[in-house]
Amino acid sequence: DLKIVSDHNLNPEDDLEFHLEMTAWLALSFIQNPRAKEQDEKIIWDIIRYFSAISLRLEDQLWDSKEWYFSDRYVAYLTAFQKVKKR
Repeated sequence: DLKIVSDHNLNPEDDLEFHLEMTAWLALSFIQNPRAKEQDEKIIWDIIRYFSAISLRLEDQLWDSKEWYFSDRYVAYLTAFQKVKKR
């Protein structure tokens, strides 16, 4: 089962980018861990796969945005995705 960062006090729809960012930092910590285990690789891929549809939301926000502060939330995920693809 997938372990992602969550807080039941937050609204999943409104705080999706927060969950994305926190979970992506977790994935990056696994990616950069020199002592990573085989099970860590599965966690990384599960996180990447879980949030893979976020690109649709990002695209919508890019077209509709009046401000760009939301984009900071995507940096960790996109960095993790890029590092995983290069492996």
